[in-house]
Amino acid sequence: MTEKEYFKLLDRLVKGAEKLSNPLLTDAKKKQYRRLYDEIERHILEYKGLL
Repeated sequence: MTEKEYFKLLDRLVKGAEKLSNPLLTDAKKKQYRRLYDEIERHILEYKGLL
């Protein structure tokens, strides 16, 4: 992964957190967004050597 890809993932992680904080989300959407958020987070942690 390049630095550019890393920063793109960080941006997506922040946007995902914003979506997850929406109190009007249905449980199905929360689950969908959380799964994607967790996957992006895992990629970031692997890149940084923390996982």
